[in-house]
Amino acid sequence: MNISFGGYQEKTMEDIPFLKCPNCNNVGHSLTGRGDGIWECDICKHQDIREKFPIIRIMKAVLTCSKCQTKIHDTPSYGSRFFSCYECRNVVAVKYNKKFYQPTEIINTRFQSPESLKGLGRGINLVECRNLRTTLPLYLLEFLSHEEENGFLSFKSKYQNAILLYVHNECIGYLIWSFKKREHDGCPILRQVFIKKEHRKKGWGSLLIQTWYNIYVTSNGGKFGVENPNNITFKILINLEHITKDKNNLEYKDCFLIT
Repeated sequence: MNISFGGYQEKTMEDIPFLKCPNCNNVGHSLTGRGDGIWECDICKHQDIREKFPIIRIMKAVLTCSKCQTKIHDTPSYGSRFFSCYECRNVVAVKYNKKFYQPTEIINTRFQSPESLKGLGRGINLVECRNLRTTLPLYLLEFLSHEEENGFLSFKSKYQNAILLYVHNECIGYLIWSFKKREHDGCPILRQVFIKKEHRKKGWGSLLIQTWYNIYVTSNGGKFGVENPNNITFKILINLEHITKDKNNLEYKDCFLIT
């Protein structure tokens, strides 16, 4: 069963029971059952039998999966920011600033501030991932990229940069890159490119790479590295003539390979 962004059908509030540590007062998510009848607090390491941990009830949101009607609670066992249904693999909701959003809302341009959108014309926009709000669509699309290919890496905002591609208000892909003046002769490094399946073979991957090249590579010497490109990325680089192919020989014109 494939991952989907079907979201939730309804949201209600329910009184949910939690266990409370009698030693440090932490609740629910910070307690672990060891399997021998003893529970341990992950925070203070206090151990005791289950009956020694009092039950408290807290009002929490409960989301109904739109695909299979499974109830998803706003508890760490279901997620912290992204809430997924274990039954049908539907991403039910995304939590941001204490509010629940439908996945389709997160990948819509309306989720971003107008200032963050860089218009390329014809309903196409780029967004630089500079904070959590601008990066949430990328994290959401990673559910799809990781499902499709195990070799896809997770975006690390501390060390990497990323841009999102929006077409007619929908975020359809992303490009991850890095740049350190002391590494690889100060050249930008293309780390990863992903386009949603239903939007492939329409030139969007080529547009994303070439736009990245025009904006970020030409201003840094005009040469870039490519880290472990998959077959799709490799073909795009050939089509864009960053790599030329003559029979069995490859010539890297303004890029180089990093393995």
